[in-house]
Amino acid sequence: MNKTLRKWIIILVILLIPVLLVGGYILKLKKGFSRDEIGQGRGEYLEAKIEIESYDMPRAICDELKEMGIITYNQHLYDYIKETGTGSSIQVGTFTLNNTMTYEEIMEILTTSQGRVADLWATVPEGSTAIKVAEIVAESTGLCTAEEFLEVANNGDFSQYWWWSAIPTENRFMKAEGYLLPDTYNFYNDSTVYELVDRFYSEFNNFISDQELLDQLDSAGMTLDQMVVLGSMVQEEAGNSQNELVSSVFHNRLADDYLLQSNASSYIRDDADNNYVNNWMAPYYGGWNYIPEGMAEAYDTYAVAGLPAGPISCPGRDAMRAAAFPADTDYYYFVTDSDGNYYYAVTLEEHYANCRKCGYVYD
Repeated sequence: MNKTLRKWIIILVILLIPVLLVGGYILKLKKGFSRDEIGQGRGEYLEAKIEIESYDMPRAICDELKEMGIITYNQHLYDYIKETGTGSSIQVGTFTLNNTMTYEEIMEILTTSQGRVADLWATVPEGSTAIKVAEIVAESTGLCTAEEFLEVANNGDFSQYWWWSAIPTENRFMKAEGYLLPDTYNFYNDSTVYELVDRFYSEFNNFISDQELLDQLDSAGMTLDQMVVLGSMVQEEAGNSQNELVSSVFHNRLADDYLLQSNASSYIRDDADNNYVNNWMAPYYGGWNYIPEGMAEAYDTYAVAGLPAGPISCPGRDAMRAAAFPADTDYYYFVTDSDGNYYYAVTLEEHYANCRKCGYVYD
């Protein structure tokens, strides 16, 4: 073989190598790659559920499947989706996959199976009580009764959340009170009652996972439950731009051993007042005389020092943050007029003067 021929053979081989490699790669894409490459034989059998929303992109789905351990190479699956043109056919819903599946099998499920449909919605306003939350979910979804929702919310096992077992229960009306975070939620149309409740607790868990918030509670020597209870009082006494100022009043009174004296959980001027014990606790038990012994008294902030025995509503995020981050003031009193204006005072004499401005008579 002369030198010229040898030279051309070498050049041809060099040129063919990339072609063969690309061709082999494409062939592997079309075949879905070998099972060994996507995880089979690489550890124990693994099964996981992936939830796909309408806005999820194929690359994000591939990344999530790799994180779950279902596939080994996210880029390979993404290339397979592009090569087969199946990306636009991916369905919305929740799908169960395992790490023995080929790419073809994975995409068969994601593109042809009927996923769970999340087309039920419920909007829970800030300051709703646990009873009201249950009624809203029951009416909005039709998947349970309010009683069933409350039973699971109060007595179900949610120990996957570190704070669940730390919620005090002595003289507390409902364990769920305060922890069913108000928001707009969507639910699967075949959700169990547990799943309905867990949507709320999961969202609450996301909210309180903010490290800045946790650091503030630790710095202030405040428990998470105390934040929720105080947040519910801020929600009921303000729930607006006055959150931090109202919170400062409560913090100052607590620090100096003043009674909180909040009408929202205690003193009743008339039945129309937004009073937790009168409007929610007493009707639940069939009247004041049937409330368990010691419970109503434990919510009386005119008689019991410190916070009431539990939250008096489910506060929103802003109210709870205000409970953790109060304004820096010297106020010990506040009162509102019929137009919703707030008046703050340092001394009792100033407070009485503000009350007279609001139409309350103090001799």
